[in-house]
Amino acid sequence: MTSTGTDYFRESYLEALRSAESLSTSLPRLRPDYGPEEIQAIDQETKDRLDAFSLRFIRLQDAMGRNLFRALLGAELEDTADLTQLDLLHRMEKRGIVTGVDDWALLRRLRNLLTHEYPDDPAKQADILNEAIRSAPLLLDTLRAVGRYARERLGMSDLPETTLTLPSP
Repeated sequence: MTSTGTDYFRESYLEALRSAESLSTSLPRLRPDYGPEEIQAIDQETKDRLDAFSLRFIRLQDAMGRNLFRALLGAELEDTADLTQLDLLHRMEKRGIVTGVDDWALLRRLRNLLTHEYPDDPAKQADILNEAIRSAPLLLDTLRAVGRYARERLGMSDLPETTLTLPSP
């Protein structure tokens, strides 16, 4: 483990943690069962809450998928330059960080879908939002697993633990 590798990991983790804290503040203000009619007749306040949630979900998924996972391997002195996203996910699965490649693929797919508006398809908008809201705890749990792994396996006992609480279903 190199100082540079662990420093970059720490920075990446703290960035993801900030994003997770923002996402977790959005969740209690949302429901996982918006209908197409509600999406069509949405008031500005609800639209702002849904937009904030979407942006925060995208930001956290990006921070983890693009930076944090590679930074974790870098802290373990593993060369990630030639790793495909699938290789990276398999390494995270082997470490117990992602529950499965398919679960992360779902989070990535939702991230991609959230970047589009689908203004002419409120049913699709509702389906995407509802699935993302229901899947957000998986994203937060994955970050918890990264932190736990770093504290236990990389000796980073001073790494902040996430104290995020999720709303009851």
